[in-house]
Amino acid sequence: MDILFFYWRFQPILDIERESGRTVSHHSGRSRSRRCDVEVGSDDRRSTSSEPLRIGACGRTALHHADGGTMTASSNQDVGRRAVSGAAWVALEKWASRLLSLVVFGILARLLAPEDFGLMAICVSVSTILQIFVQYGLAQVLVQRRELDDREIHTAFWSGLAVSLLLYGLLCASIPLFLLIYDEPMLASILPIAGLVLPLAGLASVPAALLERDLRFRPLAVRQLSGVVVGSSVAVTVAVLGGGVWALVLQPVVTAGVAVVVLWIAGRWWPRLVFSRRALRGMLGFSVLVVATELVGSINFNIDKFVVGAYFDPTVLGYYFMAQRLLTLVLEVASAVLDKVSLSALSRVQDDHQRFQRFFFALTFVSTTLGFALYGVLVGFGDPLTRLVFGPGWHDTVLIAALLAPMFMLGTATYFDKNVMIARGRPAATLGLAVVTLLLGLVILAVTLPWGILAVAAGRSFRQFAFWPVRLYVIRRTANIDIRVYLAQFLAPTVAVLVLAGFGFAVTASPWADAPLSVLTFVIPAVLLGVALYAGVIWLVARRRVREIQSMLKRMYRRTPVPA
Repeated sequence: MDILFFYWRFQPILDIERESGRTVSHHSGRSRSRRCDVEVGSDDRRSTSSEPLRIGACGRTALHHADGGTMTASSNQDVGRRAVSGAAWVALEKWASRLLSLVVFGILARLLAPEDFGLMAICVSVSTILQIFVQYGLAQVLVQRRELDDREIHTAFWSGLAVSLLLYGLLCASIPLFLLIYDEPMLASILPIAGLVLPLAGLASVPAALLERDLRFRPLAVRQLSGVVVGSSVAVTVAVLGGGVWALVLQPVVTAGVAVVVLWIAGRWWPRLVFSRRALRGMLGFSVLVVATELVGSINFNIDKFVVGAYFDPTVLGYYFMAQRLLTLVLEVASAVLDKVSLSALSRVQDDHQRFQRFFFALTFVSTTLGFALYGVLVGFGDPLTRLVFGPGWHDTVLIAALLAPMFMLGTATYFDKNVMIARGRPAATLGLAVVTLLLGLVILAVTLPWGILAVAAGRSFRQFAFWPVRLYVIRRTANIDIRVYLAQFLAPTVAVLVLAGFGFAVTASPWADAPLSVLTFVIPAVLLGVALYAGVIWLVARRRVREIQSMLKRMYRRTPVPA
């Protein structure tokens, strides 16, 4: 239902009036992708001007002539429908891949020990932080800019690939340091293999950014799903054969490798030996701030795993990582579906404040409504669900997950703050928020660490809520967002999740939970009943929203489909 509501809200927001002036007919996605490959300054037969061929945002190809006129290859009116189509494909990819990941996660949890997950947590944290330099560097500029030329695209690719290879070399060279900190000899073998995701990310960043810029999310979804299916199959096979931690190590590497192959085949873009220092300097100003912001945010999200692994042991870290990973999957399902579309679409409407603000409020309401429901189920029915999915050996993750859940719930609401400020051209404000959040988190982590892993989990949630008023102030100042209307988006989901979690706690403690064949007689019917209660509260508190969705469904039924 979130994607349906997304369609209704974003269609009037993004259906910008057709630009006046000289407008040419629409071109196919294949034609647009070919035009991306035109050499800058060439005398291509499609252009009679000596000016560079520039690639407009969302597939708009503009030929800039000396007289100042512009020929636009597709209308802005098409952006809304393509954004909706993109959201649907992102939803398919995220939900399918995360559901598969959850199933595979449960299988691996029954085959592997918590210590294996603890070792993998260290590798994942390191590679995730280093990938920021590749995934959110120059490639992000390609998505955000209104227009691009050929030099910028190829320069971004070769620069990103060089950075990824350099980072992989530094990771291998720093292995002795990891052995000194964690005293785990196995890291010497698994870190070089796990780090292969870095050069693979370098190969994928620019082709993926071009597809995202053009709102062509179908090949991106196919690429990711293909990688997840093959990577998951390899991981389960290795685990069944007794490979231990290697099942976890190989899974992301195989996933990334298959995704790169599919991406390059589907994207139909190939690099050429084109590099421009001038283009690189022009892109660095924006990309440095974006990379710094994402880097600080990634360190902030992963620093607790580094510290927990060093202070405790891999087994404790395995329980903590399992709880955090489960909650992260839910966050990605609830929010990341729209995140892929939000930056592109927000950037397109950044000059229309009313539509920009409505778009942001719609994102927030949709994300929190879905996310709060999922987290309410996990918290209220944590114990039976953990035993069902992961087996009896993971009970220690239940309370850790319950203490971390408030942080992730608020995360579904604040997930789009960064994109709002970036789309407004204020990445420095985002960086400032990330730095202060990191510093506050380090202080709270240092205070809670001696009190045990549960205190660490509670401290992480406390930090998120303690800093939220500051985030609201910065958003209001930088993006001119009406905070009262923004906060109103949380009313219905908050009331509904309290009802859902309370119901879950009550029935879990009742004799009903001890019924024979509890999966069929208790877990499934109780969860369905709790979700029904949640939906009922949403209807009572936000009835207008529900009716808007119903109206949108009727409009979609009457509308002739438009291909993306």
